[in-house]
Amino acid sequence: MQVAINYYRSHDGEKFVVNETFELIDKVADCKALFDELEGTLSASWDLMYEAAKSYHDKYGNIDIPKRYFTQEGYSLGLWLQTQRRVYNGTVNGILTQVQIDKLNALGMRWESKSDVSWEKYYEAAKRYYEMNGDLQPKALYVDDNGVDLGRWLAQIRMFRKNGIRSRFLSDERIKSLDDIGMVWDVFDYIWEEYYSAAVKYHREHGDLNVPARYVDRDGIKLGQWLNNLRSARNGAGNGYKELTDEQKKRLDELGMIWENKLNLKWNNAFRALCDYHLKFGTFEMKSGYRTEDGITLGKWVRDQRDMFAKGKLSAERAEKLRGIGFVLEKTDPWEEKFLLAKAYFDEHGDLKVPVDYKVNGVWLNKWVNEQKQIAEGKRKKKHTAEQLERLRNIGLKFDSDI
Repeated sequence: MQVAINYYRSHDGEKFVVNETFELIDKVADCKALFDELEGTLSASWDLMYEAAKSYHDKYGNIDIPKRYFTQEGYSLGLWLQTQRRVYNGTVNGILTQVQIDKLNALGMRWESKSDVSWEKYYEAAKRYYEMNGDLQPKALYVDDNGVDLGRWLAQIRMFRKNGIRSRFLSDERIKSLDDIGMVWDVFDYIWEEYYSAAVKYHREHGDLNVPARYVDRDGIKLGQWLNNLRSARNGAGNGYKELTDEQKKRLDELGMIWENKLNLKWNNAFRALCDYHLKFGTFEMKSGYRTEDGITLGKWVRDQRDMFAKGKLSAERAEKLRGIGFVLEKTDPWEEKFLLAKAYFDEHGDLKVPVDYKVNGVWLNKWVNEQKQIAEGKRKKKHTAEQLERLRNIGLKFDSDI
């Protein structure tokens, strides 16, 4: 009866257990016959489940069956095999005859617990990986040729040790076994040191840490991407990187680490170049192909800022910085700008007899005035509108056609 009760309870069959005890009143012989019949029934049930296990073995070549596996007939074969292991190891009450043990052995029965079997399977996969690659650092989603998802398992093992859970499974002996094949328990710190070493090498060769985003060194280390990820993490973007320690920040600072986002750094460098240009030439106007001595394509950058502003893509912060130095973001008509300079000269001097060397806001005004006269007289391909001609006459410009 005890065997039957244990069987049903281990198979979620509590509802079938209606009585756990009985009282002997008379006729011991009849009682013995009852037990003989009960034992025969239990044996028949065992044989039924064994046949299911044998069918599985014939189909798949093993009986490494998941705990929650059910046959097509609805038998919980996985749970039944687990019960056999527990009975064999004495962790639950029950009886397994030598004949039954031999029959299961013939199917390749593993009498260890499922967790032990699982450990051996994954540890052997880890050992093979170490022997092939010289380390134990597969990618998180790595699955070997045997279908063992080793990357996920190693991450799980690290979590077990870090959180102190499943200590019976992750024993000291097993920890040592993993250490012997290069287990890295703190992946971030290990990788950080490896990449920092690459950063030192880069600094020695180039004298800075201005590493291109797609730079990969001779050892295959994606140094540019790593440094960008560190910048993003420090600036609050995260990317799954934990906060750097003060010591790590200091070590990078000593190499000249630029913590500013690459895109922001590029924009600010161009902005400073624009300030220098204005200080030198007194204007923000320049040819679209203008490039600074440092190689900054400032002419294109200026045009891009106005284009982005017109499309509503320039941030308010950047627009404010540009306006703060007198830069006009709104696209204006170059002719209109120069005309206003000529009008201001006329209003001040009463004529347009501009000296040859007169320059205002980067415009050689004498040259522009002469160009307008030549256009009006048909000596150039360009043409004025009637309104433009009238406005030029109003500020004292004389044409041959007016004489």
